[in-house]
Amino acid sequence: MPNSATDSRSPKPIVASVRDLGLQFLNNDVHIAGHDGASSVLLPDGRSLWLFGDSILGQRREGDTLDFVSMLTGSAAVVPQQDVSQGIRSFDYLKNPNGVAREPVAHVEGEEPILQRLWAVHGVCVGCDVFVFYHIIHLSWREGAYQSFSAEGMGIARGRFDNLRFERLTAPDGSMLFWKPGQPTFGVFALCEGPANSARCPDPSGDEYVYLFGAYFDPKLDANRVSICLARTHPGAIADLPSYEYLVQAPSLDDPTMPVRWDRTFRPSALLFDGVPNEMSGSYNPYLGRYVAFHMMGVDNQCAVRTAPELAGPWSEAEIFCRPERLKDDQTFYALKEHPELARDGGRVVYVTYVSSPDYMPRLLELTLA
Repeated sequence: MPNSATDSRSPKPIVASVRDLGLQFLNNDVHIAGHDGASSVLLPDGRSLWLFGDSILGQRREGDTLDFVSMLTGSAAVVPQQDVSQGIRSFDYLKNPNGVAREPVAHVEGEEPILQRLWAVHGVCVGCDVFVFYHIIHLSWREGAYQSFSAEGMGIARGRFDNLRFERLTAPDGSMLFWKPGQPTFGVFALCEGPANSARCPDPSGDEYVYLFGAYFDPKLDANRVSICLARTHPGAIADLPSYEYLVQAPSLDDPTMPVRWDRTFRPSALLFDGVPNEMSGSYNPYLGRYVAFHMMGVDNQCAVRTAPELAGPWSEAEIFCRPERLKDDQTFYALKEHPELARDGGRVVYVTYVSSPDYMPRLLELTLA
């Protein structure tokens, strides 16, 4: 069970209590024994699309040992509106006609699934279209085991909410890489402008913005503690790469009056915060009246939350609100993120998931905010 904790640097805790609702999606009808990731995209009809990374087909044995049969590059499930205070009880995985789990982002001819993984990390619904942002990962295979992986870039796929069949889009240079190796992984979390409901689906013709958080890997820092940056575009221009603007100047805790400035060219001059192992979430919380970000601190057993008055900042120092029990010396913890559409009581109660390496399934936590 997690133990609550607060950051001694914070005068008032953000999280008042934590309730562990256990591992989710275990009893499924597609024989998925484990998967990582877990992010959710609100659909226009109130359902949400949950996206997962590498997904193991097989069985879970006593002690949560996984009997491996095969692995998908990703999977996804549709979750209807429901009370999740006792866990996610109702869900339906995307399936092929033969009943096998369907990968949301499929490979194209010439790609090798065993070496190139397509990890859908988050998305946003605009009108009837669902845009999914995905990592393109290259894996090295040597002597029967994966030795390393490298990020080749970020892609965008588009589908309709009524069939959730996605087409990978083409970037201006003719490739499927909208953001290249060495650039931030924009799309690790997406949200729409407006404090009324950060999970809502905007109209494609609107003048508001869709914001993409990106993970910036500074080669001088620990690869598991990257920095977060921000990009934006209009809802109808998500597939138009030249339309994006990047945050290049923003207030910080050291200089809270710094004006906000955007530019068509990214540069790492306005990083929001660091300590993130790539995956995170950011949303507006109406109960707090502030934006809130959740992430793990590196790959340690430290669940962190930060707040900011505006998306551009300044973002607070991290509050460690939970320390899951470490059962093995080499156990890693990652993919902590919020699911804003599940929030209750005007945002006072929120739900987050994270993954630990032995479980390899999302664990759901109910947080009551202070």
